[in-house]
Amino acid sequence: YNTTAQQATYCLRCHDGTQPTRTVNATTYIPYSVTIPVANALLMNKSIYAARGHWTAGFNGSGAAGQSCALCHDNHGSNYSKLLGAYDIATSSNRVNSTAITGNNNSVCYACHTAADPAWPQFVRTGGTTGYPIDGTWPGSTVFNNATTGIHRTGRANVVWPGSSYAGGDCKNCHDVHGTANTYDQLRGTFNTTNFSTCLTCHDATGPSTRNIAQYYWISAGGTVTNGTDRASHSGDAGVATPCYNCHNPHGSATPDGLLVVTQVSSADTRVFGDAAGEFNLGTAQGVRDFCFSCHVINNTTNLGYSGTAGTAVTIQNTAVVDGYNRVSQLKITQGGLAHTTYLRNQTCISSPGCHDFVHAPY
Repeated sequence: YNTTAQQATYCLRCHDGTQPTRTVNATTYIPYSVTIPVANALLMNKSIYAARGHWTAGFNGSGAAGQSCALCHDNHGSNYSKLLGAYDIATSSNRVNSTAITGNNNSVCYACHTAADPAWPQFVRTGGTTGYPIDGTWPGSTVFNNATTGIHRTGRANVVWPGSSYAGGDCKNCHDVHGTANTYDQLRGTFNTTNFSTCLTCHDATGPSTRNIAQYYWISAGGTVTNGTDRASHSGDAGVATPCYNCHNPHGSATPDGLLVVTQVSSADTRVFGDAAGEFNLGTAQGVRDFCFSCHVINNTTNLGYSGTAGTAVTIQNTAVVDGYNRVSQLKITQGGLAHTTYLRNQTCISSPGCHDFVHAPY
């Protein structure tokens, strides 16, 4: 019982989905007979996805260290459900990582995840400049809980995983620290570079979100639109569904809708927009253009894109990429008139009097 791995193995001897075999009887003496109803055996099974549990080093592919079960649970009892929090005699409180918790809620997560990821706001992607962001998306609990820009903040009523009984904005709505069937972030739903069902499970016609985004995304991406439908899923000429994480951070940012774009001006100049107030303003035509030209480039020889300061542009070099796509050769707007050849223009890209109806499916 000396290492994290040994401690997890000890716990999983019982939490493996089978009925307990150690009970007090005439020949066996143990402190207490533990029983698990057959109906709850699967619920108590934490071994199925142990390779992606919080106790397994590198569980998310990011190289994170594994954490002992005892960091969050006290096997001798707790004032809270799930045996949460190691009991501290001096303060008569249950604590995680030396921080007092208030119950089976986000205080458990914040005990370790209070500050932002060291990589925030830049992503650490699986493929370097492309792929799923395995690190750098957590902005810290203060940003997450911002009353205006914390899109999934603690207590927000409609942030509840369908069919669950969790409180609004509880981290458990999206994550299970004991591991799930999904590769990344211990997510309850599928979320990778091509399928965004974690987001579209809630952002569909049945809610609980009031924004039905699934109606714009291909079925293969977790939506309801016929696969291959032109421009649906913000596919464009690339013919690939654009992942939600290329424009939004589900943990929030300094911008409404959790807008956050990690882009490049050149291979040596990576910039992040949305992590500071005022970088995006979708309430104005030029603000919408700034947002779109964070990735796209206007159709002229100057190859202008958004600089990060409202209403100003910068020349994009042909080495600049966004999620692996070259901004000049692949994301340059190659059609249209002045709206696509002039950066400063009082004409929005989205909705009337603009040209495209919806950003998620810019028909």
